[in-house]
Amino acid sequence: MIKNLFVLLLTSCLARAQSGDLGFTLSKAQAEQDLETLFQSLQNIHPALYQFQSEEEFIKAKNQIIASLEDSISELELHRQIREFIHQIGCGHTTALPSQSWYAEQKENSKIIPLRVFVNQGELFIRKAFDKDSLLYPGQKIKSIDGRPSKEIMADMLAIQELDGISEAYSIHRIQRLFSTYHLFLYGRRDEYQITVVDSLGRESQLKLKAGLYGIPPRLRPEIAEADISMDGSSFYILDEYEGWALMDHNSFSSSGYKKYYRKVFKRIEEEQINHLVLDLRANGGGYFPNGMRLLRYLLADEFQFAFNRPAGKVKKSDQLNMPFTSRMTRFAFGLMPDRDKEDPRRNYELSFKPKKRRYTGKLYVITDGGTFSMGSYVATMLKHHRESTFIGSETGGGESGSNAVLMYTLSLANSGIRVLIPYYHLDHKVETQVAGHGVAVDIPIHYKVEDWLLQRDLELDYLLTNFSGHETSRTD
Repeated sequence: MIKNLFVLLLTSCLARAQSGDLGFTLSKAQAEQDLETLFQSLQNIHPALYQFQSEEEFIKAKNQIIASLEDSISELELHRQIREFIHQIGCGHTTALPSQSWYAEQKENSKIIPLRVFVNQGELFIRKAFDKDSLLYPGQKIKSIDGRPSKEIMADMLAIQELDGISEAYSIHRIQRLFSTYHLFLYGRRDEYQITVVDSLGRESQLKLKAGLYGIPPRLRPEIAEADISMDGSSFYILDEYEGWALMDHNSFSSSGYKKYYRKVFKRIEEEQINHLVLDLRANGGGYFPNGMRLLRYLLADEFQFAFNRPAGKVKKSDQLNMPFTSRMTRFAFGLMPDRDKEDPRRNYELSFKPKKRRYTGKLYVITDGGTFSMGSYVATMLKHHRESTFIGSETGGGESGSNAVLMYTLSLANSGIRVLIPYYHLDHKVETQVAGHGVAVDIPIHYKVEDWLLQRDLELDYLLTNFSGHETSRTD
């Protein structure tokens, strides 16, 4: 028996042998066990698993993945297959991450492709190359990387990107922001990358790019003087050149201190007699939902509800599932609330919010893009449907009809160490939408050209200040 146990442990260790950028190598049995755990956990926890696919389609996709398994598989390849499977759910909050040991290995010996890109009409262009010796420069169109065509790279990245519904708005935003990370997920790392580019005159060249490391770049901000009021995640500007105009550049709801911040901002709006307010929600990936409610209390005239639900019944306990203590306490508190619709087999929750006395009643302009997600898209939806507002930019990445979020579980798969985030509640925006599975549409769509990216133009703000303020302007960063 001891001999058999030793053989079993040795086999397990060999199956989990490190292979650098690809992570552990798993046996077919180990991979299948992790996949079964994932499928069961999704069915156990996810609040809207079959919103954009049927149960039959879910099971069929599951069986196809298991049938495709070979005798051994790397952690990173299993991670890719899991992300492709999750993509079909149509939930932007359900996502997978490689194991913590894989991340530690990358941190110890990082060889990420040091490149920022932008996507224009489905094609990849260089925004910045973080290699001082490279001859790559902004604006060059990427034809291929290491012989792999850019269209194939785009298709591979879109296939592993989580999204709300069927819109690719959020996916494109994420590719532009996390291109190097996704490239590492898909193709592993190298000491050097061979990039074939085409310049504006159609001339093709092959250039090298040394592997390196750089942080996630900050969001593009309009060129404005120092903020009048600011905090982590948001800045408020009085646009002195445009009488009665102000801008709230709001790229997160994650920080603490918003209650005090909003009180200062809307007091200043009242004092300065601001009657044109621009709310910039571009790249606002969401955050703590009460912060979004606090902002809406200053912008909506009537009482509004934050409605969410989930299937009745408890989640089956598992050592592989984890939810932070504070989230568990929040879940417990929600469980004490009365069911708002007892005829519905699901458990329905609702929180009501009243507008502030010092609320803003002037003109409101909302700028959105594919990075407007989660609580960012919820705020956009509420303003679109419950307040007279002008929307400009592009479709939000977050769903207009709702999303799955509020609280999250982390599933840690036993053999691979891959982690999967699974939302606990379905957030129902309670609005009628024209097209299912899409984000909030804009009234004034803005389309960027290559030269606009290169000159770092802010076309949305330019358009508003030119066409609504009575002044002509040309703003660049």
